[in-house]
Amino acid sequence: HLMACTRTGLWSALPAARALTLASSGGAQALGLWDRLGTLHIDAPADLCCIPLDGLAALPLVDVADAVIFGIAGTPSRLTVARGEIKVRDGAVVDTAQMLADATRMALVHAKLAAARQASISSS
Repeated sequence: HLMACTRTGLWSALPAARALTLASSGGAQALGLWDRLGTLHIDAPADLCCIPLDGLAALPLVDVADAVIFGIAGTPSRLTVARGEIKVRDGAVVDTAQMLADATRMALVHAKLAAARQASISSS
C-alpha cells in the first residue's frame, strides 16, 4: 500500500494486493462464478499467467503484488495457460494460427452484438 501511496501521492490509493485480487479472482466473484473460476483448485479451468520477477523493473522485490502491479506491468509473460492449454511460452505465442482464428471469431461475435444493439436502439 505504501508503494501505491508513494507513486500517486494519495493515501487512499488502491493497494497493489487488492488490485491484483480484483484482476484475478475478483472478476469471477463479481460474475457469481467464484466456485468455478478465479482460483486454482482441482477440476478448475487452468488459466494462469507466469510473469518474470527477476528483471530490473521488479526491483527492489519487497512485495510481489507491488512488483506485479507497479513494476512489471506490460512485461511479456513467460507462460500463459488458458483452459489448460499453453498459449504463450517465453513471451511468444505458441499457436499463432489458432490465436488469429480466435481473434477473428471474437471480432465476428462483437460485430453481431454491435449490430443487434444498434437494431435495438433504432427500433426504440
